[in-house]
Amino acid sequence: NYALASAGTITGTSNTTTATQSICPKGWTLPSKDQIDTIGGEGSGSVAYIPNFSPVLGGSYSNSILANESTYGYWWGSTAYSGERRYLLYYYNSSLYTGAWYRRDGLYIRCIQAS
Repeated sequence: NYALASAGTITGTSNTTTATQSICPKGWTLPSKDQIDTIGGEGSGSVAYIPNFSPVLGGSYSNSILANESTYGYWWGSTAYSGERRYLLYYYNSSLYTGAWYRRDGLYIRCIQAS
């Protein structure tokens, strides 16, 4: 869940703070919303980064159920969307998109090199 992705810095059920720490190794970080928009095209279905990104499908984990594992890939970002949701990058039908997801659910992480 997001508490783990943010190295325990974002916990509880209502927190609009953007993560400043993550489980990524030193020199790497979860992408910000701006970085996700650059990769995912803010819902435009951008495909420019797909060959370099090499997305792996894995779905999501919620309420003890793994869902969409063969059709979607979801990766956490560091930026708050609301108290219970965070921005993410997701892959579906050969395109990358920007979205938001509930922090309580399990998604993958994709670290990017910190600037």
